[in-house]
Amino acid sequence: MQGVEPYVSLGKEITLNTLTENVEVQGIDGKKHQVRIRALGEGEIIEALGENGLEFSDFGNPEKFAAAMKFLHTVCVKSIGEDLAKVLLFGEAAKLSAKILEISGIRPETLSAIRVGQKAIV
Repeated sequence: MQGVEPYVSLGKEITLNTLTENVEVQGIDGKKHQVRIRALGEGEIIEALGENGLEFSDFGNPEKFAAAMKFLHTVCVKSIGEDLAKVLLFGEAAKLSAKILEISGIRPETLSAIRVGQKAIV
């Protein structure tokens, strides 16, 4: 494929300089820990939606609550890794995912739409 080569190195450069942020989480050990989250690319977010059978329009649908929670966990895993994500207290992955999606360019009004009924899940 002609013309693709320059974008391979650009992709590597962008990946090396991905936005990150330090945040505090609570582990199943009951202690608070500092972790570094990284922004996800559009493809990773779309992949996480697809892996969980969701569209953005599904957020707010009470019937999709479990899938929405799985999506948020998937986002967390893609950012910090599965080994760390599995040792967080319940709900911590959802909190982290809200921040991950924010630094990934998801607008705040979209994040506020990630609700189940009248209760926000992030």
